[in-house]
Amino acid sequence: MIVKNAILQIAFALEDTGERGGNHTQPQTNMLQPRLADGEFRFDTRVQSFDIQATFFGLHAYDTDKPAYEAWSSRMIEVVKAWFACC
Repeated sequence: MIVKNAILQIAFALEDTGERGGNHTQPQTNMLQPRLADGEFRFDTRVQSFDIQATFFGLHAYDTDKPAYEAWSSRMIEVVKAWFACC
């Protein structure tokens, strides 16, 4: 996903870590592998990397709004990191 305006661009991407398969362990537990009523595993956990890149465009390097965009982008990136770290 890309968020873009005239001053900056923030790109969010899921990257494959190269590890194939996955496991069926319930998140935040070590051993539980609960099943659904039909016998299928409830969880299918796969390891992936989440990449965030913020780019400020050089043509607007001295824009008076740039400090506000820098602060906003920092807050947005921290919220996204916190959101995905909890799960």
